[in-house]
Amino acid sequence: MNINQLILIVKKKINKNNNEKKEIDVLFFGRQTSDRNDILNYITEEGIHLKNVSGLPQDELWELILKSKIVVNLSKSRTTAVENYASENVFKFSYQLKGRIFLAGFHGVACVSEYSPGQELLFNEEEVPTFFTKEECVNILKKLLNNEELLKKYESKFTTKVCNLYEEKKSFEAIYNAIQKSNHRRVELIKIPYWYLRIAAKQILLRNLKLSSLMKAIFQFGIIFKIIKNSSFLTKLLVVFESVINTLWYSLAFTLKSKK
Repeated sequence: MNINQLILIVKKKINKNNNEKKEIDVLFFGRQTSDRNDILNYITEEGIHLKNVSGLPQDELWELILKSKIVVNLSKSRTTAVENYASENVFKFSYQLKGRIFLAGFHGVACVSEYSPGQELLFNEEEVPTFFTKEECVNILKKLLNNEELLKKYESKFTTKVCNLYEEKKSFEAIYNAIQKSNHRRVELIKIPYWYLRIAAKQILLRNLKLSSLMKAIFQFGIIFKIIKNSSFLTKLLVVFESVINTLWYSLAFTLKSKK
């Protein structure tokens, strides 16, 4: 679960007080691997109602989370390749802090998670129960599903912490207010340097540049025109000319690369 998805759910209505009817005991969402399937199949074999989904549209996924009692998070990387050279031949997998944990919390749903160092720094056992083996996972799930009061206790502590500490609106509100109230004297910027405008224009174009995304390219040129509007005619001409060349060159390069 990438950062854009986290930002999207924060911008939408937070469902900390989730009153949806709970039709799903345990939900997992994400790509399938042999290691993940081993854990998920074991959960099902132990008689737990598990819904396992992948590739759903975001709105459908959010609805499923709301209807779930528990989200189970699996933190091991999808491959056995450990990219960090310092960990190679030491750990079989990377143990990653996943966005599923935060999505569950923002929706007012309890989360049971496979171990990862990152989540251990953020949550304690009374907020996110942690397992190392599939047997431990099932024991935790059965314990919570068989005790509604205990499940509500975990859910309340977990969702309160997520919404209070990790909601972007609250995190950045203090920063925004401090900037607005700042009395620091500022030196007037006479103009934006040409070299900076070139870099900015190029990065704007490279964000989502594809030959099939003509409307996106046009929209991006609109952004470029805004940042160069106070520049000299020569600067405008050079930046626009270079942007057109970059659009054609990188569009062709990305298209050829995708066909390999």
